Amino acid sequence: MDYCFTETRRIVEEIFGAAIPRSVLKNWYYGHKKHRMTRLNALDKSLWYRKAYELVLKLKKEKPYWGHKKISAELRRHLPIRVPPLTVYFWTTGRSKPIITPIKICPELGYLVGVLVGDYERSAIQGRLRVKDRKFAEYFAAMYKKVTGNNCNIYLEDSSFYRTSKGGAFLRTLWITGLWKIIAHIYPIEFLQGLFDSKGCISIKKSASGYILKMSTGDLEVLLVTSKLLRNLGYKTKIRLNPPQTRIIDTRIINFKHSYSLHILGGKKALHKFAAEIGFRESKRNKRLKALLEAYKYPPKERHKILHEFFTPPPPILR
Repeated sequence: MDYCFTETRRIVEEIFGAAIPRSVLKNWYYGHKKHRMTRLNALDKSLWYRKAYELVLKLKKEKPYWGHKKISAELRRHLPIRVPPLTVYFWTTGRSKPIITPIKICPELGYLVGVLVGDYERSAIQGRLRVKDRKFAEYFAAMYKKVTGNNCNIYLEDSSFYRTSKGGAFLRTLWITGLWKIIAHIYPIEFLQGLFDSKGCISIKKSASGYILKMSTGDLEVLLVTSKLLRNLGYKTKIRLNPPQTRIIDTRIINFKHSYSLHILGGKKALHKFAAEIGFRESKRNKRLKALLEAYKYPPKERHKILHEFFTPPPPILR
């Protein structure tokens, strides 16, 4: 238990820059005291409003003579949030009920957070995922349903992109508050799976290792957290700064700002470890990873021939 206290204090201080006294931390662990939430955001409501609603209905049934103010005060004894008396009044009279998306803390939330700091469009009103790979979108939707219990619909957009239905305001709150880093520390494997599905890249090169396995992002904080999680899992990493560049994508000229790349080192052993623990659910990267693993069964000369045949795109068809 002493290790739990020390590790929790270390993580909180590292992420939020605030040192929690040991006595306060023990009171939180054992439930002697609670950290009161006064201003509720989407994440607070997602975590607690469904439970609060059930408790309100239970109290009203057991104590029919209690008013909405009394029930609101009783809720504060059981939950770390304050539900306004007027909200309790509407719940008890059947005029409304929580419509906020409920969430549960589970490993699948780690995957959603990995996608959140990757391809997830955080600037959208409620957030959404917009990608070219349908399998990736379908896997994200499956994880979303396990976390919230709600379906996440997928739509085809512009004949080339798949996007999820709007929702998941709690994910944007995790990003804004910095709480995504807590989820990443709790579920590092699932977080890395979501992140590499979003921002991962795997390709071949002419060297001893024979491949490049990396993830790129413009957010240095995301990269540093990822690097630490990978090192904790036994991976060797290297960070590189990518200068600004101009690229032509779909006949459009796009200027990119500087970004950062995190490379996973270690050759064949690291590749097998990555495939077993993290891997890819995105179709194109998954096929490349499997091709690399298969090629490593052959001698170097034969291996490079197989890889170049797989990774080299076919010539355009002339009409």
